[in-house]
Amino acid sequence: FPFPKVKRGSWIVLYGAGAYGQRIYHFLKKTGFCSVAAWVDRNYKELGSMGLPVESPEVIFSKL
Repeated sequence: FPFPKVKRGSWIVLYGAGAYGQRIYHFLKKTGFCSVAAWVDRNYKELGSMGLPVESPEVIFSKL
């Protein structure tokens, strides 16, 4: 996992659903290294129409 300060089993918010964000998301789902509390991107509507479970960045505040 490319972020050494994130410990195995942590809950994270993944911000960004571009090519790199999608690779990280699929890696996390495949390995179970940590759990994704929310996956957010400013273009969530477009990405959601492509079948990705991406939400508005506003959900970050509702999950605090």
